[in-house]
Amino acid sequence: MLQNLLKSFNLKQKEIIIFMHLLQLGTQPASSIARMCEMPRNTVRGILENLVKSGLVIRSKKGNSHYYTAEEKKGLQQTIKRKKEVLEEKLNQQMR
Repeated sequence: MLQNLLKSFNLKQKEIIIFMHLLQLGTQPASSIARMCEMPRNTVRGILENLVKSGLVIRSKKGNSHYYTAEEKKGLQQTIKRKKEVLEEKLNQQMR
């Protein structure tokens, strides 16, 4: 069910894999997630930054490292609500 929800955000397969690992691992640096996903660290970091922009992941900084956390259920609900509002507004504009 969660994977279907993530697909509704138009996420690619690698983005879904990374997000699912992040849910399992909890807050982690990109390097740890990359090891678990067996992907290059820079690839994972880029994908994580895209997930941050989409509102699915939260980035924090501790020392010189960035840590990533999957957004909690309430935050995901708000992100979905905002996405729905944007889509409804676009539809209303096209209908005029």
